[in-house]
Amino acid sequence: MSAHEQSNKPIATYFNHSIKSFEFKRGFDWVSQGFEIFAKHSLLWTVSYLTLIVLTLLIPVVGQVLTAILSAGLFIIAQNIDSGEKFKISDMFEIFKRAPVKILILSILNSLVFFLCVSLFVDQKGLTPESITSMTPEQMSQLLIDFCLGFCMYLIPAMAFIFSPILVSLHPNITLWQSIEFSFKACLINTVPATAFGLVFIGLFLLAMIPMGLGLIFVIPIGLCALYVAHKDIFCVVPEFDDEDEQQPPNSDQSNDVISA
Repeated sequence: MSAHEQSNKPIATYFNHSIKSFEFKRGFDWVSQGFEIFAKHSLLWTVSYLTLIVLTLLIPVVGQVLTAILSAGLFIIAQNIDSGEKFKISDMFEIFKRAPVKILILSILNSLVFFLCVSLFVDQKGLTPESITSMTPEQMSQLLIDFCLGFCMYLIPAMAFIFSPILVSLHPNITLWQSIEFSFKACLINTVPATAFGLVFIGLFLLAMIPMGLGLIFVIPIGLCALYVAHKDIFCVVPEFDDEDEQQPPNSDQSNDVISA
């Protein structure tokens, strides 16, 4: 019997209540390992994400709410695949048993913060699709500059929402406030590897937008898998097993810098 089979517990459920920091190249490792999780069931990942997109488009408001919650369920699937299990779309609905309210609150808070940051630079009064299409090149350029400024400001509070959905999805005992606090601290002390991570996905997003944005149905699931891997690295302890496959207490002695969460 393998160590994983005997433990009956996915390796990423061992939450360590401490936050590790890593070097620049670790960000590239998160992307490559996330891609490996995606590649094992690439078709099913793509179909699952397409289903969420269709749900959002077909059912206004309700579809958006369901998609916000079910998207967090994809982290559960990533965890199960990482633990040696097969891809099961039904696992995505497990999120409704774990933390649907927390996920919904996080989604609303994130949207409000984004809206407030962009509103500081973009005057949205009278801003409609029709008014945008009738803008002069100079007005359009100014609108894009203002939006980019607002988005850059949003990146700071956004650190509180990078890992918080993963934390409440995979570690239900964590409170909503703890997930926000842990996420912000983790992003703050891992700015260096996060830069590498971000550079890769900026490039991938630009490439994905070329064929009418169709590449996003692959890039976003890969990103979710990569975030799962990063979360496992930063927050979790991988249990060790001896030669007799007996489970040992998680070892928190890491060569990387660790701070208390």
